[in-house]
Amino acid sequence: MNHSRLSAYFNQPAYFLLFLLFLFLVLIGYHTYKYYIVKNFILEVFTACNPTIDICFIADSNIADPNFQSEPYKKVIINADYAPQCLEEHSCENFSCDGISGNCSVIYCSQESVADGEMCSIRLVTNP
Repeated sequence: MNHSRLSAYFNQPAYFLLFLLFLFLVLIGYHTYKYYIVKNFILEVFTACNPTIDICFIADSNIADPNFQSEPYKKVIINADYAPQCLEEHSCENFSCDGISGNCSVIYCSQESVADGEMCSIRLVTNP
């Protein structure tokens, strides 16, 4: 197809709209496959953290949603296709990346990892 035939083809509104519809459906199909079937994205979630054992994140009470971030938490970064369901539901207890074959890391609070609106807890040492 030479250039003049191609531009004549797309000058007809019906063909051009069909082409755009086809392109739109291909893009929706690709993203549906990537995010819902293969789960090819990074998931960053908060999960419970024990401040007597670890240095945890604490949300600034002036900024945080009290129903969601009222307890100390640690951050987990994991490929979504390897994430257990409890991470997506924010209900994991004592979560660890041990035994997970995908890219997984647990981030505890430190000077490098704290973001705006967060603070680090102080580890409470208890003597036996």
